Amino acid sequence: MSRICADYQQHHFAVLGPQILSKNQKVISLMEPIAPRAVYIVHRWLIQCQLVLCRFIPGFFDAVDAVKNCVGKLRKPKKQAPIAGESKLQPQKDIMLRGCFWIFSPDYVERFDGLDDRTFLYREEQLLFIRLKKNGLHTYYDPELKIIHLEDAATNAVAKTEFKKRVFTLQNEVKSMKILIDALKDYQG
Repeated sequence: MSRICADYQQHHFAVLGPQILSKNQKVISLMEPIAPRAVYIVHRWLIQCQLVLCRFIPGFFDAVDAVKNCVGKLRKPKKQAPIAGESKLQPQKDIMLRGCFWIFSPDYVERFDGLDDRTFLYREEQLLFIRLKKNGLHTYYDPELKIIHLEDAATNAVAKTEFKKRVFTLQNEVKSMKILIDALKDYQG
């Protein structure tokens, strides 16, 4: 707790992120800067899901074009986030934090009532990062703070078979991506 308080006093973060380890103690990388991450998501979706999405989401390709136009407007952080496998992860300010564990400071809690409740599990990192940028607030990554992340635990709890897990993931990814697209349009606005 004293480390968190010291980080807050020194860096005035709204949201603090620790180093995240897998259950076998390997470092899980930080998020990429938002622009490349958003483009990657769109391209991945086009390859994996285009037939399904076109059938169920009218205007999906218009939304893809909107994302491609918006992502270039967001500035990249000055320093790239460290990635898994680097020998020493460094503290970083104003980067997108991985969403499995966040510590919110009074700066955030006094201004906002939680996260965007329209999403569940997906795109929360990007939405939080946009919210912070729009409001002049900061993130801080402290690799000296460590947590173990049991990947897919939440998804596995709600979807017992691989098929149900895939459907759950796609439904929530689509829903959250629509919200992210709106947030990106608003941010550029």
